[in-house]
Amino acid sequence: MCLHLPNISSFTALFSLVVSTTLIPDGFVLPDEPQGGPLIQHPNTNAVISGYWIAQLVKPYTPRQVAWNAAQVPMHYEQGESFTPPDDGTKESGILRFHYLGIPVPKAPAARHVPDWRVPQGVLREIPVPSRELRATGLLPAPATGIWHGRIDPAHPLAKVFNQWNRQAYVEEGQPFPDPRDRGLDISPKEIEWQWLDQANQPLPSGRKEITIRNFSPSETTSAR
Repeated sequence: MCLHLPNISSFTALFSLVVSTTLIPDGFVLPDEPQGGPLIQHPNTNAVISGYWIAQLVKPYTPRQVAWNAAQVPMHYEQGESFTPPDDGTKESGILRFHYLGIPVPKAPAARHVPDWRVPQGVLREIPVPSRELRATGLLPAPATGIWHGRIDPAHPLAKVFNQWNRQAYVEEGQPFPDPRDRGLDISPKEIEWQWLDQANQPLPSGRKEITIRNFSPSETTSAR
């Protein structure tokens, strides 16, 4: 199998490595640290241990050398198999070494989702992460319709009072955010950052809007509360 530089027109291949390769099996990954510790071997030597190795230039200086290193993928070598050097090396190619990466290990099982203790009690509802991240200052109209969660700088004297999980408001696009001064809190709207949680009510054929809060599913990504 030949390994080349990325397909960039201004680049020409530095090397064409011919090596044996075996794809890492599904459900397996290379370990963070190779079993038995790191090993480095020179070209034209035989692998002292079976496993996955990667070819890398020592101290790459030129953009082509950096790009070549980045393009390399782990290759499987059996014990005693020779590390064949490139047959078109040049002075610019630098010094090549083969680094041992280890033997694949089973992937760790996905972490089980554990909801906040208030969710089963019906106090909180988990919702999916919005399709896009929107944040706005309290001075500006809401840029999108939905539920917004407000927070102020933790160093603010009233941060412990204001920064609560239920500091939320349903705001229509173009409408102002709630002003905490209306509730007796000495906090300027410009000090509040509002985060959009989506959950906009959907219009019905009659023109009325239906409350359509979607619940979070563990199969989706991280939830927002």
